[in-house]
Amino acid sequence: DLNVNGGANAAIRSVAIDNNAIYIGGDFTQYEGVSRNHVARLNPNGSLDKNFDPSTAANDLVNTVAVDSSSRLLIGGNFTAVAGVARGRIARLNVDGSVDGTFNPTLGADGYVSAIAVQTAGGVVLGGGFQTMESLPRNRFARLQTIGLMDYSLNAGSGDRKSTRLNSSHGYI
Repeated sequence: DLNVNGGANAAIRSVAIDNNAIYIGGDFTQYEGVSRNHVARLNPNGSLDKNFDPSTAANDLVNTVAVDSSSRLLIGGNFTAVAGVARGRIARLNVDGSVDGTFNPTLGADGYVSAIAVQTAGGVVLGGGFQTMESLPRNRFARLQTIGLMDYSLNAGSGDRKSTRLNSSHGYI
């Protein structure tokens, strides 16, 4: 049975499941009365998993969450910092909720991230309202390497009909 014991104090925008954990991201700043700024991990019954402590977490909305093959949580949204660490609207958290320093997208996106997909080879595909990623034109669609750096092999172009074909040595995704 799902038991949310008061649940989130504002909207939940995204849910991801990994093994027995439920990850949520959204507008909320508390879950079950405990401070959890925009991201939390829940137990299978919906109660807050207090072993996942994202500290001060994201400084603005989390629009999307996804879990990679190592059970690390990727978050995307409107934020510019996570737990006091500069992150341009995309970040990865370790299994304990701390910011993963090995995933460093340096400048990140210039606008919100609203979709994340983790590829089987470990790359991260992003969608959203951004025009640039790492200060390079990416027209709302980009791929990052497993360490958070830009994957230059994917370029969706400037957004006009003639240049939107994927230019990728990895094929279509």
